[in-house]
Amino acid sequence: MDINDLIKLLPEGYENACYKTKAMTRKRTIKNPLDLLRLILFYLSGNKSLIDVSQFALMSGIGKISDVGFMKRFVKCKDWIIWLTHHILPNPLIQYKKPEWLKPYQVLAVDASDIVEKGAVKKLWHLHYALDIFSLTCCQFKITQQSTGESLKNFKRTKGCLVIADRAYGTIKSIEHCIKAERKLSDETVFTHSYMFVITSLPLVISAAEILSCYRLRWQVEMAFIEKRKTTRQQLICFT
Repeated sequence: MDINDLIKLLPEGYENACYKTKAMTRKRTIKNPLDLLRLILFYLSGNKSLIDVSQFALMSGIGKISDVGFMKRFVKCKDWIIWLTHHILPNPLIQYKKPEWLKPYQVLAVDASDIVEKGAVKKLWHLHYALDIFSLTCCQFKITQQSTGESLKNFKRTKGCLVIADRAYGTIKSIEHCIKAERKLSDETVFTHSYMFVITSLPLVISAAEILSCYRLRWQVEMAFIEKRKTTRQQLICFT
């Protein structure tokens, strides 16, 4: 998908939102919100420098703007970009209706992934990411050294948030971070934290060791997903 394809997805009212959020306050070199968005998308579409953006603006007929001039405009676009993501991302195929009992909460799914820095060194970083389940927008993110593990302490505590995370986040420190200044962990919680629970409907004649051995096989589906992603990526490269 190129810049022109993305522009076709722009929601109604994006121009008014640009002025309302003060991403644009006056028309000088950049005459309208669409031109500003073209520059933003070009800048974010790859390993582009501010000088590249300046040259792109001149070559595409937008106008003459310095690298510093664009950066000053870009830093004012935060609220507009947030507005755009809120209005573009929810599409008819991915819409989750929020249950009534979840209405008081902002439901976040958190996870972490490795990202590779471009260049000869290819240094690894850890991206800690919090996604709002119902708006499909990023609420928090943090980039750390790879040595920083998965923990809820990597995210700011916000009143009214319900966090969903996998078992890697189920540590005492993570739990204490969530309920800090609210209540203490019970002795039972601390005690059971030392154990792993596997719940099954298999008959009692199956031993715990056999059940755990079977449970480990679930990672095969993770490997299958990895292979599917590789295959899909190769097919997309072939088609493009």
